[in-house]
Amino acid sequence: MNVQTLGTIYLCCIAAGFAVPLFQIAAGALGGFFDLDADFDTDGPFPLNLMSLALFSGVFGALGRLSLVFLPEELVWLSLLIGTLCGIAGAAAFGRFVLRPLRQNRAEALQMKDLRWQVGTVRLEIREDFYGSVSLLSSVGSVITYSARPIPGVERIEVGSQVMVVEVDEKKRLCTVSPMKSRKGE
Repeated sequence: MNVQTLGTIYLCCIAAGFAVPLFQIAAGALGGFFDLDADFDTDGPFPLNLMSLALFSGVFGALGRLSLVFLPEELVWLSLLIGTLCGIAGAAAFGRFVLRPLRQNRAEALQMKDLRWQVGTVRLEIREDFYGSVSLLSSVGSVITYSARPIPGVERIEVGSQVMVVEVDEKKRLCTVSPMKSRKGE
């Protein structure tokens, strides 16, 4: 195989490595019409899907093409080996350290109706004449901030205070909160 043919093959692999993710992004933006759901996961040591194959193709093409520059003409076959090994390593690392953790993520953020009786922290002072804000933790530990007002009879709740959500208005996206009673000595 000559250098020019290998160079063309590597350029096509680089193009495929860029084209597949761009096509997936465009298909996602256009909605379900172009959704191919081309995910053929394996149960092996490394997850495998279309994106990891695209990464393999791009790395194979880029490092194969780069190695053509530095290798003498009689060792061009070595560029195939270098590109293949580096492509496999890149795809395996992508599968192991990106795809597998993403699949294990089961994010379930709190919905407004689930906020009742949750404990949160005041981020912006809450007064009876001014809506403040309260931060709560979702079921996965991320911080979510909502507008809040105090329960009747409470004039103000200072920043940093612990509060409990006692009522939720989903239409206004507003929480009614009650200050938590602190124990003596705190």
